[in-house]
Amino acid sequence: MLRIVIDVFSGRDDPFWEIGGPAARTFLERAAAAPRALNTGPAPSLLGFRGLAVEIADPAVAAAFGLPAAFRLADGQAEDAEASRGFAADLLALAPPLDGLRDHALAELPNVPAWRPDPEDRNRGEPQATGSRDAWPDNASTIADGSCEIETGRYNPVFWNGCAFWLRNNNCYAYACNMRVQVASPHEYTPQPGAYSHKTLLPSLESVRACALADGAVPRTSCRPAAERPRWLVALVFWPPAASSALWDYHWYRLQEGGAWAHKPGKTMTTTRDNSGAVITNPETCDRGRYTVWGGYLYVPVTMNIAYPS
Repeated sequence: MLRIVIDVFSGRDDPFWEIGGPAARTFLERAAAAPRALNTGPAPSLLGFRGLAVEIADPAVAAAFGLPAAFRLADGQAEDAEASRGFAADLLALAPPLDGLRDHALAELPNVPAWRPDPEDRNRGEPQATGSRDAWPDNASTIADGSCEIETGRYNPVFWNGCAFWLRNNNCYAYACNMRVQVASPHEYTPQPGAYSHKTLLPSLESVRACALADGAVPRTSCRPAAERPRWLVALVFWPPAASSALWDYHWYRLQEGGAWAHKPGKTMTTTRDNSGAVITNPETCDRGRYTVWGGYLYVPVTMNIAYPS
């Protein structure tokens, strides 16, 4: 059995489908014969369509075909990019409509930009393997944000990028709130605005903002006392929905020490760069791909919680 994921969202969980039987065997035979079409490295840290992720359910089956248990297609990283796109197109031909996401993926196959991982984004920083936060009052700097005092933490990518579990179970919302998921969700979803506070997330910017406020975020105009340190400055952007489809999403950034903004596009590695490869100094004007709607700034105080709901 193969699980095929369309890697497209930053906040919401990505759509997937499964194939088995002769179709799965045929694909595995083709993939085994063309290893240069597969990417076994990191996914592009970009907003928008990032290719397909293929997961082989049974490790023994993967070993029998000489394949890794998980690999990627059509993400711009394979040595043979053309063959990689062809494999992805063949798999998408077997997919259900997925509320318009299959057709979106097919249309985006030629458009994944060239990208190469920055080795420092995996290795730089202090892992701090215990605990759920990469910065806390004792290693965050207090600065002025207009009339409010807030904190900024040192950019610490290895805390988020150091292992596959952290990558898979955290998204842009977890990163912005500086709350790394330590225990896998029983339903395999990443933290979502409103989940902790039992609010329903709807496909609108207003709903994403309201759900984050329900979880404990506060408007930028509401200064928080020192007792709520650290108080992070975060920014929200939105991919507006397309007609009659599930094409919509949200994305968050967090201000870091030194003035750069960092983010975690979906289940990819954290980065301080936008879709054009430029360091993000202003989330309002950086290259955000399809996340064209500006959602404003919020503060995340220590009292906020985004843990999985009980």
